[in-house]
Amino acid sequence: WSSTEEVFSNFRINTSTSARDIATYMYDAVAAAGLLACAAAPQGPLPASFGTDFYYAKNRVKYTGLTGTVTFDENGDRDADSATWNLGNILFNNVSGEFHLEDKARFKQGRWVWTNGERDLIYNYRSPGDPFEKLQPPP
Repeated sequence: WSSTEEVFSNFRINTSTSARDIATYMYDAVAAAGLLACAAAPQGPLPASFGTDFYYAKNRVKYTGLTGTVTFDENGDRDADSATWNLGNILFNNVSGEFHLEDKARFKQGRWVWTNGERDLIYNYRSPGDPFEKLQPPP
């Protein structure tokens, strides 16, 4: 696994969006690989079937990571219900001339929980309504 150098340099761990959005998932991915490897070959030399055993170990591995309870589906992908997902709006402030992130919702344990108790997204054109009528195919 690899990451850009900026993920681990020049950030404050408690406020960094890189730490929250990238590094925590990387940490859980490395932990999952270690746990899968131990489930596939708990001791001794690696068997010739290690790759296959590693793949099928996904059915037996479940743990609490930094991003939630980590489980895998039948394809070996992270089960979407086993992670915490954040949804936000990146909005431009006309006064300060800067963009800022507004947290809107969190997907946790199979459901969305809206920060303000209801769906309140802001779309292009600063509209809170679904933008379907404003979206046009290119000419």
